[in-house]
Amino acid sequence: MVRPPVFTGRNPETYSVDKFIQDLELYYATADTAIDRKVAILDAAIHQPAKRHYDAKRDTDCFGVRERVDADNANANARRAYAELEYLP
Repeated sequence: MVRPPVFTGRNPETYSVDKFIQDLELYYATADTAIDRKVAILDAAIHQPAKRHYDAKRDTDCFGVRERVDADNANANARRAYAELEYLP
């Protein structure tokens, strides 16, 4: 089993955030990871000292992303039903 990449931020010249994100996206694609697991994997893949900054930003404003609510799924289902009616196969 392939392990996800780990980011510490200790040597940004040798392993940049951009490279980490590319490696993580490749891991997600090859592991066929569900969206809920992607968030948990990202959280676990960031280690100290970068983890300190990551946690502070997450706790402050959740990176500007609101929490998912059940209405999101209901809205998606309504849009899907409308699209099926609007664009018949």
